[in-house]
Amino acid sequence: MTYLSEISHVDGLRQAFSHISKGRLGRPSGLVQGVDGVSINSFAENIDSKLLSLSKRLKSDSFQFSQLKPIILHDPIKNKRRIICVPTIADRIVQRAILDRIAKSQAWLFNEISYGFIPRTDEQKGVVSAVKKAKELRESSPWVFKTDIQKFFDRVKRPLLEEEVRKKIRQRSIHNLLQQAMHCEIKLGPRSESIQIKQAGIKFGEGVRQGMPLSPFFANLMLSDFDKYCIKSHIKAIRYADDLIFFCQSKDQAIAIHQECKERLAKLELSIPDIEESSKSVIAGPDDSVSFLGVELSPDGKGNYSLLVGKKQFLDIKGSFYNLCGISELKSKNLTLGKLQAVLDSKKNAYSACYDYCDNIQELENQMSHWTNGVIKKVLNNVGISAATLSIDAQWLLGLR
Repeated sequence: MTYLSEISHVDGLRQAFSHISKGRLGRPSGLVQGVDGVSINSFAENIDSKLLSLSKRLKSDSFQFSQLKPIILHDPIKNKRRIICVPTIADRIVQRAILDRIAKSQAWLFNEISYGFIPRTDEQKGVVSAVKKAKELRESSPWVFKTDIQKFFDRVKRPLLEEEVRKKIRQRSIHNLLQQAMHCEIKLGPRSESIQIKQAGIKFGEGVRQGMPLSPFFANLMLSDFDKYCIKSHIKAIRYADDLIFFCQSKDQAIAIHQECKERLAKLELSIPDIEESSKSVIAGPDDSVSFLGVELSPDGKGNYSLLVGKKQFLDIKGSFYNLCGISELKSKNLTLGKLQAVLDSKKNAYSACYDYCDNIQELENQMSHWTNGVIKKVLNNVGISAATLSIDAQWLLGLR
């Protein structure tokens, strides 16, 4: 049985839909639409006939991936734009089914330094495993070289990626689908939107678009030989997609690894920054804190290291709370005061679960309670009610005491 025939089976497609819809059905995230205007919530209606139709199109080789819908996000801290490219629900199902099938038999996906986006359980466990392993490695090799591949997803050379598919994915029945996915492009809208997409560094015909389930797989595929080199050379390293961190016995070793990385990645027409001030290529000594995947590896002064929610992550989490203060924002999300409290509580629980392995989780939880109260007070102020003028009982009723 070919990969394509397995991927086309209705049961496999149903399992893929279950994965992509997990935790989204009935929630605002379930309303996000691709270019066809179909959301997860709407796809779930009469799903049997939709999956059967999708299965038939795959089996008859008439399935084609659609263009991607761009969502433009602005990072106020970095003052940069980030483009998330949203596939249609049908495309996401097919890509997820491909990932699930590949993961069953492609042993090279599961190497000892690559932790990012491997469909074994869920992505969050990959992050947790990565930072815990980073702590373990640093306690025996305290010098650190950390970097990331510059604009990796936007700069991947498609011909090189196609060659990797031909070499490493022997099942030719899915080559056409994989090549289709790597060539997916954004559906352009107004001129102002096109300008922002260009300013974000996206060039049509180059790179793979972030937001597709297959994009991280393409990263692992492209860098699998780099991973093998690190393992064969006994280099202590962790890679999460395009984020790289190495653990060394000395500064000289860290410098040598930086140079080796530059040379090996250049063969793939990729690059990492030079080591200089304000660069993402950083060498840190045993007494320096290092940020990796939103968590800080911080020395405790006794030769050991703690895992801490990083300062930047604190700011990002705080921002996610205080973004819910504006009346127009709340109205657009259909959030009344009662619903807002539930959303804030859900945020607190989600972040607590996400960082429960960090040594400063209690500090984060205390801050989140403080931010929740701050959001409620700001919302009240925006409708002309000062929390300070309310009775103690009224403040208790609103969760402010």
